[in-house]
Amino acid sequence: MDAVLKHFRRKNPQYGKLKRMGYAANREPRDYYLAEYDQGRVHVWRGEARELKRFLADECGITVKWVDRRLAFKPIGLKLGSLQPRENQQPAVDTLVAKHQGVLRGGTGTGKTETLLAAAIAVNQPTLVIVWNKDLLLQWKSRVVKYGILPASKVGEIHGGKKKLGPITIGMQQSLVKDPLSYAQHFGTLIFDECQRAPAETGMRVVNSFPAKYRWGASADERRFDRKEFLCYASIGEVVTTIDRQETTLNPRIILVPTVYEDIEYEEDRNYGALMNRLVWDEERFPDPAGNIARLREAGIKICLWVQPWIPEQSEVFAEAAAHDAFVKREDGSTAIPASPPAGSATSRRPAATARSPAATTTRAPTARCASVSSWPRSRTGRAIRPPRTCRPAPAPTPARSTRSVR
Repeated sequence: MDAVLKHFRRKNPQYGKLKRMGYAANREPRDYYLAEYDQGRVHVWRGEARELKRFLADECGITVKWVDRRLAFKPIGLKLGSLQPRENQQPAVDTLVAKHQGVLRGGTGTGKTETLLAAAIAVNQPTLVIVWNKDLLLQWKSRVVKYGILPASKVGEIHGGKKKLGPITIGMQQSLVKDPLSYAQHFGTLIFDECQRAPAETGMRVVNSFPAKYRWGASADERRFDRKEFLCYASIGEVVTTIDRQETTLNPRIILVPTVYEDIEYEEDRNYGALMNRLVWDEERFPDPAGNIARLREAGIKICLWVQPWIPEQSEVFAEAAAHDAFVKREDGSTAIPASPPAGSATSRRPAATARSPAATTTRAPTARCASVSSWPRSRTGRAIRPPRTCRPAPAPTPARSTRSVR
């Protein structure tokens, strides 16, 4: 038995990191034990069950016979309504249903919520969706109602002082962790959205309290900076399926969003070359930018790469871009021009009243002097926090004083 417990001991990488850096690690356990011995029984986390079977067979010569005591109910009559999984989502639905447990990996906008909803309806069990904030709770509820799966009055919610169960219940882990065993016997399907948060103490306590037959997680990327994703795999299961982002982004909507790129390092050293080197493709998310662009072009989608985000209307660059139809259009066909340049823009501004006047000229904002980065407030982690972009004007020069005394 000691060999089993030792085999399922995992070192905590965060503990070792803090110790190497000379920080206190009082809140981090030295090791995680994924198996426990209690009254003649060995309890292992569900994601480690197959490893337990392999270890007992190979190392101990013990043949394992499974007794399935996971909780499952009779079908409760959930219907898809208007929800129809896309071609690249249906294989993920089938895999989740067949595997019973595991992680679904898919980028933002690939339809993880719809995929998990379709899988939950396919197994037709009372379903608990675990989320970590109110926005995700409202998102899940709106999708269930939007597709006509359930009316809003029948969607269960567990958060704050609200404790209402339904065929599909959405609960916040901060509320569930207070008494998870009181809900454990009511669900046959457990879904953990944003499961990269499962390794948190509250997440592990909630997930491992539910004996639901189906246990799934979803994340854009469950891998963590503290390298504790092994706890996610141990409690929910390995990554069993993925959804390809590229297949779901060929028909985008154009949304005008004012954006400001802030780079604290650039503000400190003013090294423009280093700044440009940091503005590169994320190789993990976009391994083949040229191929992506080619596929979008074949689909008839135009791509415009902006180097200068604000172009005055009277400039030659504006006329050249307009001639190549590079600007976003409004519904009436006119060029969509913001009322003012982005906050903090170093380019020239134009008066709003004479924006389209041929005689209008641009004027550069007067030189101003801002507080240095060293005087900015700091967050708890020591990172500089940019104050609002309100610069005080440069002080007027002090008149030269005469060295001759006045009598």
